[in-house]
Amino acid sequence: MSAALLPESRHGRVDRGHCAEHVGTDHLGIAFEAAAADATGAGDTGIDDDQIQAAERLGRADQALPEDTRICVAGRGRGVYVSFNRKLIGDNEHTIRFDGGPPVALKLKQEKQWTVKEAEMDTLDPPISITIM
Repeated sequence: MSAALLPESRHGRVDRGHCAEHVGTDHLGIAFEAAAADATGAGDTGIDDDQIQAAERLGRADQALPEDTRICVAGRGRGVYVSFNRKLIGDNEHTIRFDGGPPVALKLKQEKQWTVKEAEMDTLDPPISITIM
C-alpha cells in the first residue's frame, strides 16, 4: 500500500509524500497536542479510538509507543513520549519528557497507573485551581 496521503502538519512545517504505510500511530503525539491546544473541541485531530487503543496496548505490553504520544503517569504528571530502550533482562525503559521538565527514563511496567487516553488524564493528574485575590 503506497498511495500518497494529504500533507500533514508536523512541528510547524508541512511534510509531503507520506505513504499510507508510514502514517498511523506513529503520529499520535502530534494530534494529541493539537487536541490539547483546541479547548473548544471543534478541531478534528484524526485520532480515532483504534489508534489510542493501539498505543495503550503497546505500552501495556512493554513495547515502544509512537514518538510524541501524549502520556500521563500518576504522581509524575503529563508529558510526551520520547524514546524506547529495550532491555535484555528486566522491564524495558521508556523515556518521557514531562511538561516543564527534562526527559526521564522509567519502566512503564512498574508504574501503577498511566494512560494515553485524554479522557483519563484529569483523573491521574487533576488540574490545579488557583484563586487570585
